[in-house]
Amino acid sequence: MPTVKDYQTVIQSMELLAMKMEVITQELFEANIDFICQLAESELKEELNGNLSSYGARFQGLIEGLEEEMKLLKREKINYQFRKKLMAERVPLW
Repeated sequence: MPTVKDYQTVIQSMELLAMKMEVITQELFEANIDFICQLAESELKEELNGNLSSYGARFQGLIEGLEEEMKLLKREKINYQFRKKLMAERVPLW
């Protein structure tokens, strides 16, 4: 059975991963904006802008998915702590 420390480790890892993904997304976005600004043909700009929007939406979806997983893990951790507390405070009925 997972321990509180296991949940904390998973949550910390997911938070770190989410932060790293945000940094990567921002760097990619800035690099792509710089590249688009240098393009001369408006048709190519439109195509690349559409791709950026698509990738941006994908990354946003991934980040939202991670946030949902973190919420579920936190809820599971709370449930685990509650059950553990109940078991520790359990008084025999006989």
